[in-house]
Amino acid sequence: MSSGILLVLLAAAGAQIPPVDQCASDPAFAAFRTELTQAIERRDIGAILAKVADEVTVDFGGGHGKSAFAKACNLDHPDQSGLWNELKTILRLGCTSERGGWSMPSLGSQLDAEADPLETYLAIVPGSPLRSEPRDDSFVVAQLNWDLLTLHDVTDDQKWLRVSLRDGRAGYVRSEETRNPLDYRMGVQRVHDALRITDFVSGD
Repeated sequence: MSSGILLVLLAAAGAQIPPVDQCASDPAFAAFRTELTQAIERRDIGAILAKVADEVTVDFGGGHGKSAFAKACNLDHPDQSGLWNELKTILRLGCTSERGGWSMPSLGSQLDAEADPLETYLAIVPGSPLRSEPRDDSFVVAQLNWDLLTLHDVTDDQKWLRVSLRDGRAGYVRSEETRNPLDYRMGVQRVHDALRITDFVSGD
């Protein structure tokens, strides 16, 4: 079965969308991803920036370039930067090969085109609980496993989302255990015979 057909079937199934990895079989990309993972573990800013394209896109308002990337990621204060965890999350959530490049996470390519990105979330921590109330000691309505979730509300402290499953069950899940298709995405392209991060954006 081709990877394209697989994506269509996963989207059609609707209830659960585990990540797919279409990129591991490409030796150049596999090496790039391994080196990037090692740089993240070392929190090596220089190694990260070396893998960023000179004209990397960092927002949809005209933000481009390594300086804009460093500013957006708060690399002047690396201990406070959210880049490290964001990259770790992106890299573990699959990869699709598109138009001669690579896109991560795979969620954006797997979703039905008609899915509302503002209301659609994915449970990204297998086994995470859907609870009856926004408390860790409340009743577990379901154990989530790459389930698609429809957002209904967010608690005032932003820590919990009130969501529903495709079968109608509803409850609360910790926001850190979910992913929205408009969260950060990363694109990698071949630039002058080397692989570089050409897009690192969130929103639409």
